Amino acid sequence: MDGFVAKLSPDLKTVLGGMYIGGSGPDRANAIAIGATGDVVVVGEISSSKALPTINSFDETHNGKKDGFFICLDASAKIVNAASYLGGLMDDVMTSVTIDSKNNAVIGGYTSSDDFPTYPVKTRVWVEDGGCPYYGCTTGHWEETGQSPFDNTFGGQSDAVVLKFQLSGSPVFSAFFGGEKDEFGMAVATGPDDVVYLLGDTRSQDLPIPAEVDSKFGGVRDGFYAAVSANGLKLVSAQYIGGPGDDRIFGAVAAGNIVAAVGTTTGPITETGLGASSELRGDLDGLLVRLSTFETTYTTVFGTSGQDQPLSVALDSYGDVYHCGYRTVSGSSSPKAYTDKFAFGVITWRGPTTTTSLCEGTPVTISWSADGMLASDTYSIQRSGDGKAWTSVVSGLKTRSHQWTPNAVDVAGGSLQLRVRSDRGNVGLSPLTYSTGALPAITAQPQGATTCSGRPLTLTVASPTSNATFQWRKDGANIAGATAATYSIANPTTNASGSYDVVLTTPCGSKTSDAATILIADNPVITKQPTAASVNAGAVLELTITAEGPGLSYQWSHNGSPIPAPEGTAATLKIAAVSIDRQGTYQCAVTSECGRTTKSNEVSVVVTGIDEEAQRGFAVWPVPATDAVQLHWEGQDVRTIVIIDNTGSEVRRADVTGGTTDTKLIVSDLASGSYTIVLESPTGRLTRRFSILR
Repeated sequence: MDGFVAKLSPDLKTVLGGMYIGGSGPDRANAIAIGATGDVVVVGEISSSKALPTINSFDETHNGKKDGFFICLDASAKIVNAASYLGGLMDDVMTSVTIDSKNNAVIGGYTSSDDFPTYPVKTRVWVEDGGCPYYGCTTGHWEETGQSPFDNTFGGQSDAVVLKFQLSGSPVFSAFFGGEKDEFGMAVATGPDDVVYLLGDTRSQDLPIPAEVDSKFGGVRDGFYAAVSANGLKLVSAQYIGGPGDDRIFGAVAAGNIVAAVGTTTGPITETGLGASSELRGDLDGLLVRLSTFETTYTTVFGTSGQDQPLSVALDSYGDVYHCGYRTVSGSSSPKAYTDKFAFGVITWRGPTTTTSLCEGTPVTISWSADGMLASDTYSIQRSGDGKAWTSVVSGLKTRSHQWTPNAVDVAGGSLQLRVRSDRGNVGLSPLTYSTGALPAITAQPQGATTCSGRPLTLTVASPTSNATFQWRKDGANIAGATAATYSIANPTTNASGSYDVVLTTPCGSKTSDAATILIADNPVITKQPTAASVNAGAVLELTITAEGPGLSYQWSHNGSPIPAPEGTAATLKIAAVSIDRQGTYQCAVTSECGRTTKSNEVSVVVTGIDEEAQRGFAVWPVPATDAVQLHWEGQDVRTIVIIDNTGSEVRRADVTGGTTDTKLIVSDLASGSYTIVLESPTGRLTRRFSILR
């Protein structure tokens, strides 16, 4: 197996450069970094001798069972600028690489070789003793000169190593980091002033932890963090990471003097920081920590029910963490790759916290708190019907509350979950699932009906509101058991007559249907009687009756005689050109399909002949009259006025003073009908018909 490096075109379709790394044995490339000018740095482990080009090599010779290696290619990934074996007589592995601000390669790894090369190396020089005679000293001693890295001594079974090289292949430093047992350096990063951060895991309880750092070995295996000066000569800080279980670090990234690292834990872990969790979900969970130079500022556990193996980590411009690796689901042995994000800060749902229904058109105030969030953060409110797919209802909020008015689409599903989400991905989830709905809608109103007793009757209302309940009412009172969209009366009696409606109710409120009038009437009910009329001969006469009842038919009569169809068999009797012989008494008989008949009141109709309009200067007005009539005559010495009804009976007689030509008669005591006024004088009589109509 060989390692390899390849440079691809932006569309990933063309190999622009690259090379195999290795020889006859198993060889592996473990990490890659890109320099400021596009140089490519690859590190890994190599078992093959003579597998690397000897160009600007720190060590040209394969040293033991398995050596680490470092190789630098130009920006084309075709030309090797430097390459070197890194190792001793035992196994050596380079696991990680990054580039510092001066375009140096910083490398992390581990070794079990006690002769792993460290750098810089002090040299011994002979120093002559003082007070020598003029011909020279014959005595002296050896002294070491120069500098050594912060740790140039192999500590135990295996040590972590940290190295820095110029991309030309020249070493800056190479050092051990470890205690009496084994350490594995798995990640490197750089901070301010090119401080080097080395992270990995250890079983040693004697790591060189500075006195000002409160950190102790926790258990089976701990992660570790070490900060080294840019020249490798000083250990700035170190601390353990983890608890009493098996804890390891596999990836790290730095932003300033803050390092974010990911790894694994078997727990238990004490959480640190807002939003952190100590809950273990599987056999092997992910571990995320954030460290400063002298303390761990954030610790949380994450994962699924299976095993989680984060491998690398990156930070965005907000300082939030992206990490990736692989995980297995409980019950499955097949790992799957994943990428997750962790956004620092906590959004806590504040309201509504009751089971208040969310109703179409009804405003609801949503509020939340934001702890440890950024001042630049904005928020959106999202809804979901299943807790999986989320839809934003409003976004870009800078406040911590918002009044939201759900629309018909928002409430259509019957229930909702709500959450607040920041633009960085923080989520504050409502602890409740809210019922949703709208004021009930009615698409078809119940219809009134008139029918005979004993005939089944059904009232129906139509509504598209799925969660509405129904309550039918008669004359405003609830009907027991009438709680469906239809209400039926199997054998109605006249007692069932009345005004019916139905109240539709949802958690959002109630709506009452239009009233439907039900009339169970064997006998027709006349709701409006015909009225008396006075018309001129040749005009249109209309008499109308209004009645209620099932299947009504009509029969008008004149002076007791039925008027033939079609003129006399409608609710309105219409005579197009009435003649004087059509005056008299009219009545309408209304018959229902139940076989019952109700007769209207009798009404009088007066037909005035055109020849009476101006009989010898005799005038009567108004016609028809109601309470009084005014009389005027000329050329007659009237002494008596007589009123005669249509039966020929005298109903009023009054004397008039001689010489009078006008008078007023009170007729309020007379019934509606047709009358004749007679004026009597010594020389004769004048007559004139008139009518009273109320």
